[in-house]
Amino acid sequence: MMEVWTNGEFVATSHRVRPVKQERFSFPLFFAVDYDTEVKPLDRFVTGERRARAGLTAGEHLFAQTAQSFTYQKARLAKGEIKLPETYVPLSSFGRTAKYAGSDQG
Repeated sequence: MMEVWTNGEFVATSHRVRPVKQERFSFPLFFAVDYDTEVKPLDRFVTGERRARAGLTAGEHLFAQTAQSFTYQKARLAKGEIKLPETYVPLSSFGRTAKYAGSDQG
């Protein structure tokens, strides 16, 4: 959502997990806004050279990302039990792909 608020000035970090030999621990920390919060580029990030990206509703966006990610939700989509919001965006719409020169880098 920070990527939308900043109109692409700050790019979302792609989530990635690589297998490693050592034991590791993960401590994710997530922040969110209320379900009905409208997320759109802030005026200071919109210029003549950088047109405003489309906005979204926070909760609908989170639901759509979840429904497109998890196998059981994708099955429900295929059966017509749930549907994506009209304003959904594909999973690959944000962030950039991390590139590694070797398998031991991270």
